[in-house]
Amino acid sequence: VVELLVKNGGDCKIKNNMNLTPIYEAQQREHEAIAEYFLNTMIEEAPEEPLEEDKQYVETGFTAPDSSDSTKKEEEHK
Repeated sequence: VVELLVKNGGDCKIKNNMNLTPIYEAQQREHEAIAEYFLNTMIEEAPEEPLEEDKQYVETGFTAPDSSDSTKKEEEHK
């Protein structure tokens, strides 16, 4: 079944509603042969062309403010 999906355009980059890849799902369910098959399809893919500089981006994480910082600010205002 997996082989048919891949031959018809499915790949390991597709994620499900839980944002998990087929490789992760296969490994969690101890289907190592399926995970290995998807990994092999990744290796056989043609390399992606580099993006132009203006199309590149960097993902950054969100850091929540530290609660100790707000305590210090409140003490400074007293």
